[in-house]
Amino acid sequence: MMAKLIDEYRAIVQGEKRYAPIADLIGFKLVEVREGVTRFEMPVDERMHNTIGVVQGGAITAVADAAMGNAACTLMPEDKVATTVELKINFVKAIKKGKLTVVGRVVSHGSRIMLAEAEVLDEKNKLVARATSTLMVLDKVKT
Repeated sequence: MMAKLIDEYRAIVQGEKRYAPIADLIGFKLVEVREGVTRFEMPVDERMHNTIGVVQGGAITAVADAAMGNAACTLMPEDKVATTVELKINFVKAIKKGKLTVVGRVVSHGSRIMLAEAEVLDEKNKLVARATSTLMVLDKVKT
């Protein structure tokens, strides 16, 4: 039986393996993984502010994309990946500082196309943004 990518994500949560470099740059961390679900945390402060003094939407979008993509990849065998081909995000609340929790989950899983969603929540569990993503299943590139 072929191993699944979820095992790699479990190793990241346990601190046995390093996550993607983008997480270090933006400051988000994978903290929970189950089949079809991931949870990330990201502290935010003024270093992430845009010109109007709130966290820039691109930073939030990046962690939402990671949560959805990784949730999809938890369902993949080790020779496959799921990659984003379309992403939509709605911002419903501005945030200046604190910690965001982002939960990504797979909504639909076909053999070639998947649909995922993510909720971005503030420290009071209030919705900051909601995202959806269409992902395509591809052969994993050998490095």
